[in-house]
Amino acid sequence: MHKLNQIITEYGLTISVQKIKSMVFKERDPVRTKSVIDNKIIEQVNLFLGNMISYEGELDIDNKFNRFFHTTGILNIVFRPQKNLKKTRIELYNTLALPVLLYGV
Repeated sequence: MHKLNQIITEYGLTISVQKIKSMVFKERDPVRTKSVIDNKIIEQVNLFLGNMISYEGELDIDNKFNRFFHTTGILNIVFRPQKNLKKTRIELYNTLALPVLLYGV
């Protein structure tokens, strides 16, 4: 981190310690580390924008599928196909369910 901060400073840029996060792996396992910039500790995370990050990716995929199936199940109960227009259901699916599957939100 020191080298990165040094190079960024040479170009007149700064790192926002409040906004930056770190994620560290050694081979296939996550590692707890202490990264410091300007005597301030960088927060270490294993979730990024609501997505679980792992070396192999299975955790993230499983979580996304589970949330997607939960969301589509609720949509199917609340907006039954017999009582709602197909266009409305497609718009709800695209707005509420698809982002869960693609982005984990």
